[in-house]
Amino acid sequence: MSKLAEVTEINPMTLENYQSQPGAGAVLQAFYERLASQLSKADLEWLSGAASGVEIMASNWSDLLTGLGCLMVGDADKDSIKVGSFADVQSITNLLFESANAFDTIKGLSHVASSASYRLNHFDELKEFDNARKAR
Repeated sequence: MSKLAEVTEINPMTLENYQSQPGAGAVLQAFYERLASQLSKADLEWLSGAASGVEIMASNWSDLLTGLGCLMVGDADKDSIKVGSFADVQSITNLLFESANAFDTIKGLSHVASSASYRLNHFDELKEFDNARKAR
């Protein structure tokens, strides 16, 4: 049995399962897009503030993945003696799927923050547009 087949049997998070489920980022974007026209200036200011949190999340993930990469390179230099939690294909697969989920969330938060900032900067024009759409 191949390593990929072993992982797929053990780990229910296959590529097909992963791609068919909406991530947190997609959920955040969908909720924002549905509610954006109803948000007040205060709401938009609060949401646009998520930009700084997104930067921190991205920086933390960069540091974390760099550190893990260094640990894994260190393991590779020890004549195939593996230590730590990332010594097999399944654990590495789980790490990669969870990393992808984190970046999906970061992407969603970034979209919400930048869209809220844009909406805040063009608040009056967009309110007129939203009201005209409702009147139709």
